[in-house]
Amino acid sequence: QQVVEGKWSLETLLTTMPQRFILAQPCKDGSQIWTEVETSLLLDANGKINGVQGVSRDITERRRYEKELEAARRLAEERAQDTRVALRREQLLHSITRTISSSMDIDTILSELMRQILEITNADQAQLGLLSEDGQNLKFQYGMDRESSFILDQIEPRNLRVLSWSVINERRGILMDSAEMMKTRGVYTQDLAAIKATSLMGVPVMAGLTVLGVLGIISVHPEIIFTQHDLNLVESIASQAGIAIQNARLFNEVNYL
Repeated sequence: QQVVEGKWSLETLLTTMPQRFILAQPCKDGSQIWTEVETSLLLDANGKINGVQGVSRDITERRRYEKELEAARRLAEERAQDTRVALRREQLLHSITRTISSSMDIDTILSELMRQILEITNADQAQLGLLSEDGQNLKFQYGMDRESSFILDQIEPRNLRVLSWSVINERRGILMDSAEMMKTRGVYTQDLAAIKATSLMGVPVMAGLTVLGVLGIISVHPEIIFTQHDLNLVESIASQAGIAIQNARLFNEVNYL
C-alpha cells in the first residue's frame, strides 16, 4: 500500500520488509510451534506488486536444541568461573600458609593473616582477639579493613553470653546473617548494627586443642554473604595461624632466656 500510494519506492520496500523471520504459530490442538518464515514479493512484468509469497518451516526442535545448547554453554561458563575462583583461593591459601609459617614475629603473622583473609573472602573487616594468660579476658588488639590496619586495644571480660566468648567456649566457628546478628552481640566489641553488618563469621584460633583467641570476619555489603565454604576455609587458616602464633611465642620465650 505504501508503494501504491507513492510513499515508498520498491527498493525501500525490498530493503525494509523482513525477508526471513521467526514466528510462533498456533496449532489446531491449542499447542504452539516455532516456524522460520521466508517471504518474497510477487511482481508482474512491469514491476507491479501482485502479492507476497512465503514459505514456513517448523523449527520447534531446532529451537529446543538451541536453548539446550545455550543452557549448556552458560553452565560451562559458570563452572569455569567457579574453577577460576577456587584456584585463586587455593593460591591465596598457599600464600597465607607460607607467610605465617615463615615468620616468628606475631605482629607480622597477624597482620598478614587478616590482610589475606579479607582478600580471599571479599570481606570488609577482620578483627582478632587473643586470650589473656589466665583465660579470663579477650583482648581485641588487631583489626583491619580494606584500606588500613588499626589497633583496637579493647578488652572483653569472660562472658559466655557474648558471641566471641561463645565461639571460644564451644571451639567451633559460627556463620550469621544480619537477622541472626540482630539477636546477639557479635564477635566485635562494637555494635554490629551500627556498621550495618550483613554477614559474619567467627572462628576460634587454636593450636592443637588449645584456644588462643577468636577471629571475626565481617561484610557490610548485601551482595557479599559468607557461605559454609568460606567458614571452612577461614577455620583452616585460623588453625594454621594458631600454630604459627604458638611457635612465635615459644621462640620469643627462648630468646628471652
